[in-house]
Amino acid sequence: MSQAVSRVAILVGILTALFLAALDQTIIATALPSIASDLSFPASLISWLATSYLVASTVSLPIWGKLSDIYGRKATLLTGVALFVLASVLCGFANSPLELVLLRALQGLGSAGIFANVFAIVGEVFTPRERPKFQGLLGAMFGLASLIGPWIGGLVTDAFGWQWVFWLNLPLGLIAMAVIAYKLPPLKNDRGGRIQWLSVLLLVLGVVPIMLVMAELGETRALLPSMAIALAFGVLMTAAFIYHEWVSKEPVLNVHLFRNPVYGRAGLATFVLGMSFLGTIIYVPLFAVNAIGVSATIAGAALTPLTFGFVLGNVLSGQLVSRIGFYKPVLVPTTFVQAVLFMLYAFWVSPELSFLGFALSLFVLGLSIGPTLPLYTQIMISSVSRDQMGVASSNATFIRQVGATLGLAMIGLLFTFVLSDSNAALLSQFAAQLPTQALAELQQLQVQGLTPEMIDQVVNNPTTQAAMQPLVAKSWSDSLAAVFFTSSIIAFIGFLFTAWMPDVNLHATDPVAKS
Repeated sequence: MSQAVSRVAILVGILTALFLAALDQTIIATALPSIASDLSFPASLISWLATSYLVASTVSLPIWGKLSDIYGRKATLLTGVALFVLASVLCGFANSPLELVLLRALQGLGSAGIFANVFAIVGEVFTPRERPKFQGLLGAMFGLASLIGPWIGGLVTDAFGWQWVFWLNLPLGLIAMAVIAYKLPPLKNDRGGRIQWLSVLLLVLGVVPIMLVMAELGETRALLPSMAIALAFGVLMTAAFIYHEWVSKEPVLNVHLFRNPVYGRAGLATFVLGMSFLGTIIYVPLFAVNAIGVSATIAGAALTPLTFGFVLGNVLSGQLVSRIGFYKPVLVPTTFVQAVLFMLYAFWVSPELSFLGFALSLFVLGLSIGPTLPLYTQIMISSVSRDQMGVASSNATFIRQVGATLGLAMIGLLFTFVLSDSNAALLSQFAAQLPTQALAELQQLQVQGLTPEMIDQVVNNPTTQAAMQPLVAKSWSDSLAAVFFTSSIIAFIGFLFTAWMPDVNLHATDPVAKS
């Protein structure tokens, strides 16, 4: 078999593995009602089905990256896929909420083994000029999995039961493992090394409390005393971890790499940009339902143009970088356009918007966001030696996921505060026109955000209803505008880091040569 055919087979194997890990971040969403009903999930534990997966995946990424550099890409990728598939099968047999939450964490561990290796493998198998093009395909696969995940989850759950949402990973995982085992070379360096288990302990003690607090902050919208203590402990342990990595001869997360201006500034950019776009995905459907007045199903469709733009931006940016030979001519304008678009949306959104026009316009935003997933990762990989590509790849994903979690918690708080203040002003304005019982009921409902449906159910006076409905819709519109405004500032900071970053010359013999 020719080398070209062999490389295509390798690409198919790692794309299938990435599809598995990316799909499971969204496929469970539409299966949640059935899972909650069958296993009698308490409301407080439902969010942990996603949180346990995210936290376990994020905290173990640097560890998998180090293992990849020591034992080779093939061995660690196969281990990650095998662990992911095993956890998926066991999830389908879970009999209790706690059991399923713990098995989801095990799935997250396996997914980190996949994320930490697939980008590094592209860095080793393909030439510097080819890497952006194929990294774009990986980013596109990630976006495609995110797009079809909820749809597949609903279809499989309705047809076969929620267990098959997990069992679906078995045949796909076996195919990926067969291709990887048969076609992928070991990709192992001769430097060797070992894992510093004190580094691992400090990393877990530092990152886990911070991630859990950020996730909980997104739910409670308030920093409780217990959360503040956990956050302070996490920050302290993280500081201890960074110091230990600085003096360690075998660091898990090589902080010295951040002294490289290309690596360090690309890392800052990917962290900041990771904070900016999740708010759009979470809050646009809520705005569409409660401000524009479309159904939940149609509101979910608003994200389809955004996702298609994201996928196309991934692919086109990789092709452009491969042709141009430099990253910044693509990344600098796209990050600037992203910041400008967020700002325009902040002043544009209103209840009077055409839903179709608004949804279609998100395609352009997706185009500007698309390049940020694969290209910064490839910049960080291209700026280190071959025996550190696993650490560089896992670090890029780790940094982006921590940024996304922190950004979502921060933007969630902002959205809630603006919505709560608007609702309070609304109830104060209409307090004299509302019966005491109706006012008290709306004040209780205000905690979760007043909706047009709530007004219809609680307020019996048609005149008062008609006067309140536009203001309720505007409160959701103003809240999303605040999210877009904040995202614009964050994206602009990412643009500045990108402009500040030295470029990587892919025409040079040395892939790290700067322009």
